[in-house]
This record gives sequence, structure tokens and C-alpha cells, in this order.
Amino acid sequence: MDFNVKSAGPEGAVSHFGLGLLQRMHARSQTRPLMASSLSLWLSLAMATAGADGDTAVEMADALQLQRVGDHWRDVFDYVSAKLSAYATDMDIATAMVIGEDLFPYVYPEFRAFLKRQFRAEIFDSASAVNSWVATLTHGRIKKVIADAEEREFAIVNAVYLKLPWKKAFMKHKTYHGLFTSKKGSAQCRMMVQTGAFNYTETDSYQAIFLPYESSAPLGAMIVLPRRMDAGLGALVSTIHDSYFGALSEIACCGDRMLGAQRVEIHLPKFTSEFSAQFGGNILAMPTAFSDDADFGKIVRGLPLSLGRVAHKTFVQVDESGTEAAAATTVSFKSLEPTVEVTSVMRVDHPFVFMVVDASSKEILFAGTVHDVDDV
Repeated sequence: MDFNVKSAGPEGAVSHFGLGLLQRMHARSQTRPLMASSLSLWLSLAMATAGADGDTAVEMADALQLQRVGDHWRDVFDYVSAKLSAYATDMDIATAMVIGEDLFPYVYPEFRAFLKRQFRAEIFDSASAVNSWVATLTHGRIKKVIADAEEREFAIVNAVYLKLPWKKAFMKHKTYHGLFTSKKGSAQCRMMVQTGAFNYTETDSYQAIFLPYESSAPLGAMIVLPRRMDAGLGALVSTIHDSYFGALSEIACCGDRMLGAQRVEIHLPKFTSEFSAQFGGNILAMPTAFSDDADFGKIVRGLPLSLGRVAHKTFVQVDESGTEAAAATTVSFKSLEPTVEVTSVMRVDHPFVFMVVDASSKEILFAGTVHDVDDV
């Protein structure tokens, strides 16, 4: 099954998915700080979608803003490969498969080859190896993404790292002690400040600014500030999807052309954000993939699988020089093999009869009694 992107371009798919997830996350926990990498999550789940079939594939494709276009995945994943190459100068993006030794023979070689070709996925067979790989890629910002028990199954892992300077840095000597006010009250912070020509827009509900990085691709930070301190953030997040694909995207899409540029005095706090979460089927808008009805028949033969967990970790640090950000996503699968309820327990902890028999002819080949055992 093949998919293309429903929105105007593949970039829109990642944005639609990320903003929808942000809205659902904020609706569930309006007081908890949130910081997710829509790129890392989208890439990991897109890899999983490549192994899905039937209703599972359709549902996941809808959640990721993909649509079927035939019998191949080329349009979408050629875009992914091109995007990974375009970002290579500015950030590190890598993907991997963790395949348990016992499971490896059952994973279709075509699926492994597809992920290696389209996503440049590496293959690991142990939790320690993939955890070390992620820690190296993220410069130690994210260390452990998969537990030892999960290495016996199948998992997809993605990691993203960037460290980009501002095109116009904030001067450290101008940073001052300011106040940051939240529902918890006001607290001291280190507030950076500069004045310059930036892409900027404002409405009755918010102010927004695009702060460009010194990068090959036109990357930058988008800051959207609600006018109201109390309920403004909730109202903003609830409408962020429409806002972004309206006025907000206009101030980010033009790079150095500075469409809508104004002379702005921007005060921005230095901050560090560390976030981790596990996502289920409802919040990702793909409940079937986590259920007993899941169909990932394109990954393994003879072993039904479902998504077990989607774990996500991020690190973001913003200071006068720029932004450092890291993210890792683990999509773990679990076997749907039926578990048989234990009805009897036999603990052989005293003398017993031991025989070797031919079950077809009922011939006894060895027979004896065991009175003692060695502590081997």
C-alpha cells in the first residue's frame, strides 16, 4: 500500500500531525509544559505505517496526513530521503531498527531493505547498542530510549539533533534579570533582548515573531505569545492549527525576503526544556494500531503484532547564541500471540520418575528414578 500527502506538500503533513498532537496533549494536561518533535514522531510512525496493512494502514495514514496513491510508497518516501539530505548540513537525523535475535528470521527482508533504503535505517540487536547510538547522536542529551526487555521484540527508533546559532545573536551583556509570570506566579528569569528587523505579525489574540538561524535551510524559531496571561495559552493552542496555516506560516516562509518584516524589540527568556512522554493510540489518532485488531503483516510473517508503546523524549535549550535541541522516539511492537492461562503448576523439587519415551510407539527408551540432583 502506498501513500502520498493529503496536504499541499509533505512538509504540511508533518505540521498538521504535530499541531494536532499538540492540541490533544494540551487538552489533556493544560498545566504541564509540553515539547515534542513532530519530525521525529512523524518519521518513526511513518516507518511503522510502511509495515501496516488493511484498516490499520488507512488509520495510521490518516493520522499522519498521508493518502494512498497506488501500489508503491515512492512519492512520500522519496520526499523523506530528499528532506533528510537537505537537513544534513544543519542537523543530525538518524533511524534504526532493533530486532531481537529470535525475531530476526521472521522479519521480511523486503521490509528491512525498504527502511534501510528510504530512511537509512541501521539495524541493532541489543538495547545497549541502540541506547549508545542515540546518546552519541544527541551529544548525550538523551541517553536511554529502549529497555532491555524490548530488545527481544521489534522496535523502530528515530533521533534528531541540532545546534544552530541565531542569524543575529543576542548580546550577553544585555541579558537582564526579568520576571516570567505563569499560573504558579512570577519568578525571576534571565531575559535576553535585542532590536532588529524580524518577520512579525500580531492580532488581537497574539503576537508572533520568526527568529532565523544561521543555517543552510531557512530554519528559525517561531515564538507565538498570547495577549492574555490567564486563559490565553489554552485559547491559542486550541486554534493554533488554523492560525499556523494562515497568518503565522506567512512570516516563516519567506526567509531573507522578510515579507512582513518590522523593527521589533524582542525580549526572550533563556530556558531549558526536558520532556518525556508515552503516547497511546487515542492521542496519536490511531487506536487500531495499538489494539488486538492491528495488522502489521508487512513486517513479520506468521506473528501478529500491534504497537506496544510510543515513547518520546526531547531536550531544548535556548540562549544568547542560539538553540540546541534533541529528540528521540521509540515505536515498540508487541506480539499478539495468545497467552494461555496457567491452570496447574508442577514444581519438581523432590524425588521423581524420569523416562525417555517414543510418543508414537509408546516404547520406553530410558526409565529410572531420581533421588538427588546436583547444584550445577
